Amino acid sequence: GLCGYMQDGSNMKNCYNTGTVSGNDNVGGICGYIQSGSTLESCYNTATVSGTTNFVGGVFGLSGGTVKNCYYNTDYCQKEGSSGSNETNAQRGITTAELCNGSLPGGFDESVWNAGSTVGQKLEGRFDNTEYKLPAIKKAGTQQSIKVSLYDFGINGASDWCPYTAVSTADELVALGDNSSRWNENYVLT
Repeated sequence: GLCGYMQDGSNMKNCYNTGTVSGNDNVGGICGYIQSGSTLESCYNTATVSGTTNFVGGVFGLSGGTVKNCYYNTDYCQKEGSSGSNETNAQRGITTAELCNGSLPGGFDESVWNAGSTVGQKLEGRFDNTEYKLPAIKKAGTQQSIKVSLYDFGINGASDWCPYTAVSTADELVALGDNSSRWNENYVLT
């Protein structure tokens, strides 16, 4: 997303990516490969990440270096970690609501970052939208807003608002059934 390869001794801190990332090997929302002796710290990714072979992750693809306080948005990216990486807990999944709840993610410096927030949430009926302002670096200026479509999956009067993907054709439903990597997401048959 931001860096393909961090060489030994390189450092990246206080950065984020909101754009879709795709590639082959060593693909990450922030960095593809982090070499031993390098450090990635206090970063987040809110976009989808995909790769065709090995070492694909929400924050980094493969790391031999140090990764601290880095997050990826599980509403968009299901890449929990990277096979073969020695940093199994370094990239943590977080939802949009958790990322934008008015406080900064763990390890982020308040003197550097503005916290994310929720804007214009109604949550009425079964379908709704919520607008969020993402955490941003103070010197960078305006906080980016994203809108998330939500559906109330609750039953018996309980509420359970979650992001979802609409399934509107038989072909989409068949394709979903054939792709087990997408079975842990939320869907609404429209």
